[in-house]
Order: sequence, then structure tokens, then C-alpha cells
Amino acid sequence: MLTVSQEWLKIPNQGLYKELIQELQYQLGIAQTAFFSFWKGLEISPLLSLRWIAEEHQPILSGINRFLLQLIRQVKNLSLAHEVINTGQMASTRLAFNSAGDLMFSLVQIQELMEKPGRAQSVIRDWQKQYLDLQKHMDRRSIIEGIRSIESIHPLLPWFDELLRRDADYFTQRQSND
Repeated sequence: MLTVSQEWLKIPNQGLYKELIQELQYQLGIAQTAFFSFWKGLEISPLLSLRWIAEEHQPILSGINRFLLQLIRQVKNLSLAHEVINTGQMASTRLAFNSAGDLMFSLVQIQELMEKPGRAQSVIRDWQKQYLDLQKHMDRRSIIEGIRSIESIHPLLPWFDELLRRDADYFTQRQSND
């Protein structure tokens, strides 16, 4: 889990990129598999005391496994959304718009699982706020200015840039269709 934590801490400084997401998936898979093997090993141990520990602390062990599975699921969602928003020809599709929201949601969910609650400043929360604020703009000029003001490591910047290249009115059109 230490490697997962170290990889996670790269995101606010380096941004989100495919290789980092893949490393998170890989390391979480290893951690969950190792933990599950440990847990099941306790349950079948020849030592009665270890079997008793596994039985007595079943809810705790199950909770740890569930936590790891939640992280894996959110990182997988993050990976899928990241792949869609980084596919240029899909920029103005409904799938890309939904994937952008999914990516931000997954980042926040992972942060809540990985970090202590009540953290005062959060780059990921700032990115989410920028994304939500941008959706509120109703005219092309405001959208363009909003996109240009976004940090260079914002995970949605490639998608925003592609929308600018194609049609910055996409946000307005989407809202009028809803």
C-alpha cells in the first residue's frame, strides 16, 4: 500500500496520466490479492489461535478487503474515463461529457478513501470546482476564458482544449438539450 500512496501523491504535482493510473491499478491489485491470501491463510492455518483471530476479527478483515476493492473499482473507473476524455474525436460526445464527470467523481472518491478527512486544501477538490464552475458558463467567451484559466496539470485539460479546437459552445448546447 505504500507504493499506492506514493503514486497517489504524485497526482497533485504531476497531474493524471495513463502510466500513473496503470501503476495504481497494478499496485492495488497486488495489495488486494496479498491481503486476501493472508486472510484466507489465517482461516485455514494449522494453528488454532490464528484461526480464532480470523474468525473473531472477520468484520475488520472483511472491511479491509472491501476498502481495497473500492479503491480498485474507483481507479478502474478513473482509467476508463481518462481514456475516453483523451480520445480527441470523442471530445464533443455525450460519452466524453459523462466521462469527464466520472473522472472528477472518481478522483474525489479515491481521495476520500486514501487521505485523512478534513484536509484543508485539496488540489483535486480545486480541479473539481474548476470543472463545475466551467459548466455554469453560458456564453462562448466565458467558456474560452474559463478553459484558459485552468491549471496545466488539470486532468480534464486535454478534453477542454479539444472542445476549444472543435466547438466551445458544446457546454451551452448540452445545457439547452437537457
